[in-house]
Amino acid sequence: MIQHLFESENNWTTSMGASFPGERVVLRGKDFFTELKDLSWMQLLIYGITGRNFSVEASTLIEQIWKIGASYPDPRIWNNRVSSLTGTVRSTAALSAGASIAASDSTIYGQRPIIRSLDLLYRVQAELDNAKKLDSILQKELSIFRGLPGFGRPIVQHDERLQPLLDCARSLSLSDGKFVKLVFDVEQALYKKNIRLKMNVAALAAALVADLDLSVEEYKNLMCICFSAGNLFCYFDASKNKEGTFFPIRCDRISYEGENIRQW
Repeated sequence: MIQHLFESENNWTTSMGASFPGERVVLRGKDFFTELKDLSWMQLLIYGITGRNFSVEASTLIEQIWKIGASYPDPRIWNNRVSSLTGTVRSTAALSAGASIAASDSTIYGQRPIIRSLDLLYRVQAELDNAKKLDSILQKELSIFRGLPGFGRPIVQHDERLQPLLDCARSLSLSDGKFVKLVFDVEQALYKKNIRLKMNVAALAAALVADLDLSVEEYKNLMCICFSAGNLFCYFDASKNKEGTFFPIRCDRISYEGENIRQW
């Protein structure tokens, strides 16, 4: 039963790659310094995750999804709060980034809704391919999940990120795919039903990457550090302020209903 442990002792089988000090580096069977030398950082990341070479236009679009959708320097955003707090307690940038990225893997905001938006579009398209009607598909989704990932937004309904991302996709000739059309059809169907769930940037981003043929798992891995720029902006800003000054709260502002002061 533990034979696999003996087989793995001092041995690791990998299809990803390896470094051979003084000689070369290999990634997915290609020489890092010769065959992959012309790839941008984003193209390299995509190739490592998917095993496929994406065009300059496609990798630029994914980079812009990161930039437009998730790189805000606002310390009030939930994951950026972690960055700012670590800055004011004089932690390191690396620890700040790690903690903030972990906080980004949240259920209501962040990475999980981003991934669920892509999963939704693939499921809806599969149902349409089986001759189901869009209205009935959406009604089923709403009855089960009481919402649609990528539709609706806390605080305000309008998403200011949609138009810049759509303009970017159009400039790259990547805005006319099947899934982009589908996501607008979904929004229109919701509007006709008087359901106030407008598309947000997660839905549009999911549609754009679906038209690039990314799987849900590939998208999940690709987006896991998409908030990192905004996280670091907030860390650097907060680290210039005095220690402990990030949104402090006086004790008398806390509505406490627990035990009274106890003697020890």
